[in-house]
This record gives sequence, C-alpha cells and structure tokens, in this order.
Amino acid sequence: MSELITDYRFVDQLSLAEFDHFARQHDLANILQSTPWAEVKAEWLPLRVGLRDSQGQLVAAGQILCRPLALGLTFWYLPHGPLLDYQQSDILQAFLLGLASLAKKQGALFVRVHPPCPIREGSIKDFQNGEAKELFNLEKLNQSFAQAGFVHQALSLDMGSTIQPRFQALVRKDSWEDPPKGKIRYNLKLNDRYFVETENLGTEGLDSFASLIKLTEDRQGIRLRDKAYFQRILDAYGQEALLALAAFDLPQAKARTLKAKTELVQEIQALGDSAPKKVKQLEEQVISRDKDLAFYQDLEASLTAEESQEKYQAGILAIRYGRAAEMPYAASDERFARIPAMWKLYTEGIRWAFAHGADRYNLGGLEGTFDDGLTVFKSHFDPIIEETAGEYDFAARPFLYKLALGGLRLYRKLRK
Repeated sequence: MSELITDYRFVDQLSLAEFDHFARQHDLANILQSTPWAEVKAEWLPLRVGLRDSQGQLVAAGQILCRPLALGLTFWYLPHGPLLDYQQSDILQAFLLGLASLAKKQGALFVRVHPPCPIREGSIKDFQNGEAKELFNLEKLNQSFAQAGFVHQALSLDMGSTIQPRFQALVRKDSWEDPPKGKIRYNLKLNDRYFVETENLGTEGLDSFASLIKLTEDRQGIRLRDKAYFQRILDAYGQEALLALAAFDLPQAKARTLKAKTELVQEIQALGDSAPKKVKQLEEQVISRDKDLAFYQDLEASLTAEESQEKYQAGILAIRYGRAAEMPYAASDERFARIPAMWKLYTEGIRWAFAHGADRYNLGGLEGTFDDGLTVFKSHFDPIIEETAGEYDFAARPFLYKLALGGLRLYRKLRK
C-alpha cells in the first residue's frame, strides 16, 4: 500500500533489501538506521518506510522501531532517521506527513523522531567558546516538523534527557593522524611498557566483556546491557562488529619488568664511571621499573586468587555500517586504572573502522556541558562534535499521549 503526497509517494513497507541498499550508501548512514539493528532490538517490531519521487526513485527512508503498549497501542521510535536530504524541505515534509498518517491508521500512540541532521559542528573548544559552525537552521527544521504536526522536545544538554545523546564525538578519516601524536602516542607507549595487548574476539570474549560492563555499571550507578544483548549484536553484524579486549597478564608483566630492571642494573655496572650521562639515564629507567614493580605488587595484593586469573581489564564493542562506524559500548576494571588500556582500545577501534571502509568513527555521546571526565578523555582524539536538534513527537492519540508523558516524567522523578 502507498499514499500519494504532492509529487512524492509515501511507501509504508519497504523490503529489507531495498532499505538496506539505500541506508548503507546514504551520507547520514548510522547503525541505528541499519537493518541488523532491528535484529538486536528483539523486543521491538521493525517497520521500514520510504518516499519515492515521480520517477519511482527512493529519496527518503526510515526504519521505525515499534514497541507494543497497553490497549493495543504502540510507541514508534525513529532513531537517527529518517535518512534524506534535509536541505530539501519538500521531501522532509512529504515523509513526515506520510509517517503521521500511517501512525494514525496503524494504532500508534505517538511517534518519536530523532533526525540525524547535524545543526552545528566544531571542536570541543568551538562549542565551549560559542563558536561552533551552523550547518542547518534549527528554526527551519522545527518549522518543517511543526507543519506535519510534530512538536520539538527542547534542546537539552543532559545525555539522559533524550533516548539518544544530542552531541556526538566523531573522528573523521581525513583528519586522523596515524601513527597518532601527543598524549595518544604517549599512552600507547605506556601500554607497550606494561605489556598490554589487544585481542579482537568474537563470542569467546563475551563473558569477559559482560563482566567488565557489570563493573562499569556498579561504579557509575547506571544500567547498560547484558551478555545476551551483546551476543545479538555479534550475531546480527557478523564481520561488521568488533569486540576488542585489552589483555594484561600480571605475572608475566612482573617477570618481564624484573628482567628489564636486572638488565639495566647490569648495564650500569658495566659502564661504571665511563659514561655518567648514560648511567644517569639508565638509573632513571631503573627507578621507573621499581615503580612498576611496586604497582604490580600492590595490585596483586588487592586481588583474590580468582580475580588475579582474569586476563582482560578493558574492552570495547564497535560496529560498522556503510561509511559509518560507532563504538556504542566500552567498559573497564577500575582496579587497573593506572594501565591506560582504553587509549589503546580506542585507537585500535578507529584503525579497524577506517581499514574496513568507514570514513567516520563515532566515539559516542557527550554531555552538552563538555566539562566531564569522559569529554576530556575523548578530546585527546581530536573529534568533531556534531549537535543534533534532538527529539520530535507526533501525538497520534493526543489525550493518551499526555497521560503517557505525565507517567514517564513521574517514573523518571521517582528513579532519581
């Protein structure tokens, strides 16, 4: 079935193949508008819709996730979609009108859309100084949505105020330096010094990754996902998913560090008074090795016998789709905080994405205040920050929609 709107035809059911072909090649491609994502979100029902021009060409598409509610109603969510040219307001308008009409017909309570179109971009400093570049006029975007009956849900700075963060940190291939410089290079060398290795694993790494996620949840007081969820990601994306874990073998690190110290001491003894500058440099390295050995000893004392057998102390899960790649999950064991394995994992994730055809790598969302520790860490990878407009709601059942939002606000308030 389809509905004619001006010069465009809204299609209420695209085939998976046609949607996937369109979405993968689109400039705004992202994992939330990928067909495998619907497999990951198993508790939601996918609906793929689009818009054709007068020649029958697909000019817009969106993957809607539909969640069943009480009374036979559903909640429709369109994350980081629809995919279209947002400069062409007639296409956006036709798509939104078609979407609203379909929602009414199919018993949706309301539709929530988070368009991927960035309204501003710049470095973190640009945003902090109020100098970010405008890419798309927010007033124009709001007007297009309003004309189709969608209400803007305000420009929040808090990541928790929207389902998906409004601010995303992107590393672009054309500006990525490899080998990296500055603090990244320094911390990669530290990883070598601590004998940290990264391992690209599949299902065999899920238990360790899930354990790291649980530690992160407990430390930050948040809820993320469980092993079954990560398994669905690996199953859905296959070779387009990367599960990378940082391996740190404490007994081996101690043994190799002790051996390095012994060799330094022997070299100092052999030099004697013949090369005082060289001896001083070697002595400084001995002091550094002693610090490492003291750290290893303290770490070993803080762990149980079972914990000391845990091989992995940090991990990331990344996904590629089209020219886009994203790292939606990262976790670490705070007991190993002195070992900067996350620097190595971030770098390996970026390299993996670019080596496999992506031209941008999303490090994930940021708070809009840009003053938290995560923002400071991500800033060292010199990301471009993209700001989106946030969420727009269409109330297909206005009265019930108001009741539902009131209940949601009360639920969030009680959770705090």
